[in-house]
Amino acid sequence: MDGPRIRLARDRADFEACVTLQREVWRLADVEITSAIQLIATTWAGGLVHIAETPEGRPVGFAYAFPALRGGVPHLHSDMLAVRPEQQKRGVGLRLKWAQRAQAAELPRTVPPPVFPRINDVKWQAGWPVSSDPRLDLEAPELLLEIPPEWNVLCQAAPRVAAGWQEKVRRAFQAYLGRGYLAADFAPTEEGGRRRPLYVLKK
Repeated sequence: MDGPRIRLARDRADFEACVTLQREVWRLADVEITSAIQLIATTWAGGLVHIAETPEGRPVGFAYAFPALRGGVPHLHSDMLAVRPEQQKRGVGLRLKWAQRAQAAELPRTVPPPVFPRINDVKWQAGWPVSSDPRLDLEAPELLLEIPPEWNVLCQAAPRVAAGWQEKVRRAFQAYLGRGYLAADFAPTEEGGRRRPLYVLKK
């Protein structure tokens, strides 16, 4: 592909280049800059730093994501993206984001521990996720409501299954929002190689 190549940061010079890019692209004061030491520490803890560089090896952009928790579920938070002005509007930022997403998809993800009660149970039947009837009498500071992945695909390929989901999720939301819960977060988890997206309801 023409243009800058995208790769993971691999040495101190790469992380120092990210510091330089923060200064040049955003004109940040030193106190506002994420340091090379912090970037290195984060990657050791499971974060990702991607570099965009010219064929000559000159860094022209970077993307940074750090490990975080959302609703008790570990994920990577995409925090920073910077591209030198002369390389902007050329798809470099988009390529950095796609590289970050592809790398993140290869990392192990876990479902939340059974601390938060689940409103519904999901089983796979004939290749499709099927929800149980929602439990409408749960009481906890946080509750988990699973929804199907690939909703548009489900609607087209298995409309009856999709209609069942719609009715059950609607009943759950009506019951718990009526009791003061809020849909406060979304957790895109994975279990057994299957995506298991969850709404996190908080009170």
